[in-house]
Amino acid sequence: MLGICPDLGLRGELFEKAEEVIEPFVEELWSRGIYVDFSPIILDVEEAEKHRPIYLDMVVYAVIVFDRNDFFKKVLDEIAEKLKTLGTERKRVGKLWY
Repeated sequence: MLGICPDLGLRGELFEKAEEVIEPFVEELWSRGIYVDFSPIILDVEEAEKHRPIYLDMVVYAVIVFDRNDFFKKVLDEIAEKLKTLGTERKRVGKLWY
């Protein structure tokens, strides 16, 4: 593990502190009609290397704000390549994607 707290509750508390710092910027963007939100997924390197279902959407939609040495970009690129190799397609059914 690279310096991340193993306690999931404490990880959430740390994110909340960071969120307090950026809250004024988020409010400013919202006031301009730019609707941003954050969905923290706080993982250590070993946890993040394991492919998770949410990564499938992240391959398409994620905006990564900070990624030391492109670690997570590489994880998502690996998944995108595997999906391409398998010939997967995204299908819209109503308002949902599958």
